[in-house]
Amino acid sequence: MSRSGMVVGATGQLGAAVVARLVAAGYDVTALSRGTRPAPWPDSAGVRVVHADRDDDASLRGAMRGGFDLVVDCVGASPDHARQWRDLAGDVRSVAVVSTAAVYADAAGRTLETAAIGRAPEFDGPRRETDRTVEPGPGSYAAQRRAFELAMIEIDDLDVTVLRPGALYGVGGVFLREWYLVRRVLDRRSRVILAHRGANRWHGTATENLAALAVHCASLPGRRVLNAADAQAPTVLDICRLVGERLGHHFEVVPLDGGPTAGVGNSPWSSSRSGLVLDLRAAAELGFTPPVDYRTALADAAASLYERARAGAPELRPLLDGDPFGHHDYAAEDAWLAGRPTDREPAR
Repeated sequence: MSRSGMVVGATGQLGAAVVARLVAAGYDVTALSRGTRPAPWPDSAGVRVVHADRDDDASLRGAMRGGFDLVVDCVGASPDHARQWRDLAGDVRSVAVVSTAAVYADAAGRTLETAAIGRAPEFDGPRRETDRTVEPGPGSYAAQRRAFELAMIEIDDLDVTVLRPGALYGVGGVFLREWYLVRRVLDRRSRVILAHRGANRWHGTATENLAALAVHCASLPGRRVLNAADAQAPTVLDICRLVGERLGHHFEVVPLDGGPTAGVGNSPWSSSRSGLVLDLRAAAELGFTPPVDYRTALADAAASLYERARAGAPELRPLLDGDPFGHHDYAAEDAWLAGRPTDREPAR
């Protein structure tokens, strides 16, 4: 008898990857989405599509009619969403929900979020699931996600896996960190200034790897929190070289000691000198190995982003029409470079 699986938030980049993984694993798949975005999977996949609002209890309960062996919730974010799964525990055997590695705090309580106010974290090594996190609460994004985690783990009579991905990326994504580099290729910018000399390491999570871990845990009874990331954590310099090679673009890397200064070197990876690396031993002890190599997955995501941007994809208009994150202040970069000695030391 085949197993049944539901994906909440199925038409997003992560949801689509989970749907594909469940189909490949032989599940009868139901895709739940409240929007009208076209299904990113072929009709031959045999996926049943249900339109419902997961924030509405009655709508979600109606979609759950008949029960499921596994539900993967890609959009849950609050204790109220956890309460929904507690109320539906009799209809579901196992639930996997997606949190974030942004919940981790360093020894001084600094997080990736506090970097915006000048309190950048300094992690003293890979983060384990039992390491310090933000205090749960209704305040910041990370605090809300931590409250969601705790509420999920406290649900009785339900197998729960809370997944903490690093920098999530995948084909079809919109606000990917790699846009920092892809836009420079589009704009024919040869020089890229990397804060912390590009030596900080950032653990990415390919959507395929996150989806694989969610499905892997479906048959493992228990309640757990797991880091979910690629097998390797590259440096920012590694990422720069990889994207450049895939897109046939040579980046002249200008290493910047320390963090960004006056808008120069401001990138999605500049919020911590040490970067953020996740310890994956807990998932490995459950018999899981990330199936997709980051070099392939990251290069594919960057290439997809590049081609969609060249085609003027509507979902990329905020990125194409402006600089919403302040990562591409070319005037400031050019002024800084003009005053820098010409015998720049190559990044190592």
